[in-house]
Order: sequence, then C-alpha cells, then structure tokens
Amino acid sequence: MFDTTSLTIGVLPGDGAGPELVGETLKVLEAVGADATLVDIPALSLDPEAAFETIASCGLVLSGPLAGGLPQRWTNRLGLFAKVRKTEHFSVVDSIGSLALCDATSTSGDHVSQTVSVQPRDIRRLFVSALAWAARHGLGEVTHVSGPTPLPWLNSIQRDAFQAAVATQRGVRGAELELSDALAALIGGGTGPDLMVTPDGFGSVLADISTVLAGRASTTATAMLGSNVTIFGAEHSHVHAPVDRTRANPSALIRATAMLLRHAGRLELANMIDAAWGQTIADGVHTDDMAGASTTRNVSGRVFTQAVIARLGVRSNTTLLERGVSA
Repeated sequence: MFDTTSLTIGVLPGDGAGPELVGETLKVLEAVGADATLVDIPALSLDPEAAFETIASCGLVLSGPLAGGLPQRWTNRLGLFAKVRKTEHFSVVDSIGSLALCDATSTSGDHVSQTVSVQPRDIRRLFVSALAWAARHGLGEVTHVSGPTPLPWLNSIQRDAFQAAVATQRGVRGAELELSDALAALIGGGTGPDLMVTPDGFGSVLADISTVLAGRASTTATAMLGSNVTIFGAEHSHVHAPVDRTRANPSALIRATAMLLRHAGRLELANMIDAAWGQTIADGVHTDDMAGASTTRNVSGRVFTQAVIARLGVRSNTTLLERGVSA
C-alpha cells in the first residue's frame, strides 16, 4: 500500500519533446493539489546506471517518451511484467516477456497485456494482476476473452488460471466472452465489460481499434507494472515531435498522471484530472493532432495544459510539490 499522506514520484523527462510534455504535465499535478515529492531521474543517455538506480528506488515513476523505449535489460532487472494501456474506450493489460499469451482490456480505458513463458503460474500472475488493477481502479468485472490460437490447449490453461484468480479477488466478478463478440461490441459502440483478458495480440488489436474510433493516437496512457515499481507514461512516442515542440500534445501524460494518482489511492484528484481533460476536449480546445470539425481553438501544448487546469474542480493557490534530490 502507498502512503496516504504524501507521494514520492520519480520523474524521467525522456527524449525528443519529452521534457516539454513532462513539464506541462507537472503543472497539472501541482494545480490539482497533489502532496508529492518529485525525484529527478538522470537522463538514460548521460548516466544509465544512476538512472536505473533512481527508478528502482521509486515506487512510482512518471516518464516522458524514450527513444527506443525502456531497455529490455532494465525491464528484466526492474521485474516489470505487465503493461496497462488506457485508451479512450477501454483498458488493456499485456505481459512483458518472451512469449505473448494474454491481454486484459477494460471498457473504462485500460489495456493490460503481458508476454510470459508457457507456465500456468505466469499466466495466473497476469490474471491476478489484471483483477487487482480492476479492484484498485474501481472496475467491477473482468472478462476473459478467448480467441483462435495455434496452441488450442492454451485456452484451457488460461480459463483455469482465470477462474483460480477470480476466486482470490473479492469484489470483482469474472465472466467469459468470445473475441468476435468483444470486437463486435467495440465496433458497434457498445459499452462492453469493465475489463477484458484475452490471448496476446488480441488486446493490441482492440486497443488499435479504439485509437481509430477516437481519431487520434496521442491520448493513450500506459503503466508498466512491476513488483516494486510502476512506470507511467504515453503509449505513442513524441520522440519524433513537430519542429515546434511546444505543439506536442501532453494528453497522454496528463491521463497517465491521473492513472498514477488513482493507482496510489488518490481517487478524488485522479477524477478531477480526468474530468478536466475530458471537458477540455469536449469544449473543442485541441492541439494540432486532434484538430477537426469539433475544434473551437487549435492551441499549443502549453495553452492546452492551461485549459485543463482552468477546468479542474479545485485549484491550488500554493506550490505543493517540492523537488527531491536524485539518488
């Protein structure tokens, strides 16, 4: 459990437009009134070992986009085993490893998928993590979605592991659904289940469909789950940003910050950020990559952030974030 009075958050600016995007996101974190200490994480390219040690010491990390992503050796050393993607339509949990077997998807906006070895205990760990995520984030049901696979016996292993995991998680229901029905519900605009768990690859398909339906890719937030650290960031990299980096869209990192706060038990603050971001979009205040028929103002990332802050239910008049010292 995280401390209920204060948070320590590691901050990794990342590459490309990352520093600009992280900077705008921290303005939202401050404005919402979060009581947090921010720990600067050294740039991976300048001091990789110091960066690793600092990440490992932080239970929560907010990361800007990284050129090439997080090094695979770090993924292993940090014990990261699952990735949550939060789209505008649902959430998905994927595993991180050598053989992709399972995903988890939620209609509230989180996609978790994980690659694992063909071991029932590893598959069960994915399902347990997805169920725990659902409970922590207020989702009432997790649905196991089965689909075609070159190894039919995997479906049987997955069903058994899923039912065993459901039996251990109080307050979250379990259900079963065919992949074709899940796709039909999403394409047809239905609400669908709270969270879906599917064979690996299918969750990515569902997440991509959600991106197409939303008409934009820059709003998908992610969380990489480990035993001792969780890294929050953006699904689609802004490493290759517009020439004017101030035009980059901070939406994904703003939404990732809401995920981080919700994961840490700060539900009210997370809901405030989600609501303010949603209202900003609804009011037609859009960055270049969102611009369309419903756009009333085409703005820079900085002005977009200001618009989100202006729509927060509670504004902080004092600076509540204080810089920590990097390890």
